[in-house]
Amino acid sequence: MIRRPRRTVPAVLVATVLLAVSVLVTWSSVQVLLGRQPLLPFSDLAAVPAATGLGAPLTVAALAVTAVAGSVLLIAAVVPGAPTVVALAASPEDGAPTSGVTRRSLVRTLTRAADVDGIDAATVRLTGRRVVVTARTPYRTARADLVAHVRDAVTDRLADVGLARPVTVVVRIAQPRRAAGDDVALRTPAVGGGT
Repeated sequence: MIRRPRRTVPAVLVATVLLAVSVLVTWSSVQVLLGRQPLLPFSDLAAVPAATGLGAPLTVAALAVTAVAGSVLLIAAVVPGAPTVVALAASPEDGAPTSGVTRRSLVRTLTRAADVDGIDAATVRLTGRRVVVTARTPYRTARADLVAHVRDAVTDRLADVGLARPVTVVVRIAQPRRAAGDDVALRTPAVGGGT
């Protein structure tokens, strides 16, 4: 049960280009039928490929642009995006995951869990099988156990949620700027979390 995002941006781009070309061709065709000068001169357009060979720089450039645009659209259509729903663990009698939680909801839940004593604000990112927590403390010298405290709080919340696949929790503590003007970040090694 992995819901993927829809490819709306490439679909809208292709539809917009095709609509614009269709309107332009239709408008020019109507102008030709009415005996007026068409917006899109068909006779001149037909003469361009006849006058230009396949080895001409303009032809090669047009082919390259078309090939790159087609490849990008094809890759966008085939490669799956990040799941919008993360599967939850199934009950022992079912065997397969039947429910899930949205990534946005999971991020909000874990952000609230990371808001422990000594933390001003926290941001959570889900990257594959990792949960990266960046917590900001108001203290210039953070407590030594603050990293472990945040990691334990997030890991406990992940255990409550019960994800189908285990994730790794990484915690970074950012302290206020020192006299030199640089942020100091304490990093913790990756720790397994979830169920």
